[in-house]
Amino acid sequence: MMKKVKLPIDVARALNYTLNKRGKGWTRNMPELNNAAKRNPQYATIVNFIKDKEGNYEILQDATVLGFDYDATPEDRLRDYYNSLKDVDYHLGDLSDVVVEVLSILDKEIEGINC
Repeated sequence: MMKKVKLPIDVARALNYTLNKRGKGWTRNMPELNNAAKRNPQYATIVNFIKDKEGNYEILQDATVLGFDYDATPEDRLRDYYNSLKDVDYHLGDLSDVVVEVLSILDKEIEGINC
């Protein structure tokens, strides 16, 4: 089994957004994505990553098929998790409060969550 592709955090977030909006076939219409990038910063991140270096398009194709991970600090990962909890359509109590409480217990502050 092939390993997940490592992406920069901003590219991983943009690819996740793109996959949610356009599905795994997003690569089939690059001219349209390039056009949409003028109005959408997430698509612009993808387009700029592709233009930045030869081979990046193939990296994104692999990430789309194999899955991807990103290099992020534990704080970045926790912030992403916290923000994803706020976007959930159903409520199992307010799970984002659990994250805030855990940070309080650990006596930690993370920008965008509890400070």
